[in-house]
Amino acid sequence: MSQFTETTQVGFFARLKNAIKGIGLGISLVGIAVYFLFWNEGNAVRTARALSEGAAQVVSVDSAVLDPQNEARLLHINGPLALAMPLADVALGVIAPAQTVRLERKVEQFAWIEEKQTKTDTKLGGSQEKTTQYTYHLDWTDAPASGAEFRIPDGHMNPPMPIASKVSLACRFPYLQRTRQWRQLPQERFEYASPSQMFLTSC
Repeated sequence: MSQFTETTQVGFFARLKNAIKGIGLGISLVGIAVYFLFWNEGNAVRTARALSEGAAQVVSVDSAVLDPQNEARLLHINGPLALAMPLADVALGVIAPAQTVRLERKVEQFAWIEEKQTKTDTKLGGSQEKTTQYTYHLDWTDAPASGAEFRIPDGHMNPPMPIASKVSLACRFPYLQRTRQWRQLPQERFEYASPSQMFLTSC
């Protein structure tokens, strides 16, 4: 871990100028917020009305029966998922269990992380002294910064990640992107193979 401290001074008139700018920006933001508040309320009413109408018209059908009379109607279908090929991660040689519809690869890197703490002291005459302490330490993260944007990049550069996190979904079920609840499978249920032995299904 390493630390670096930086101190800057802001005069009274500079503070006054910044305060006036902040007041003007605040008034503008209030006007914008009021506009979006009314817009959001109207949109919520329209959405609630559409959901109510849809709930009154939806029809539950058997997923195994294709009825032409249901063409262009709002349907509710309940049935088992069926996948021709299992999901696979070619880069890592991982094959998911049969009928798995979502496969997530989560990658983390042991990288430099920058944290900063700022303390402001008001001096006689209205000026301010701002002290910022930058701390650098190594830790695991799934989104490492390159280090070029750090206050002290020297000695704290991170190499690019050789492989990125990725989520694969069964291509026949695009609505799965909106699903938020998933069950994690134990590691022993997965199969492993070399990349040359892997196969992929095309969407």
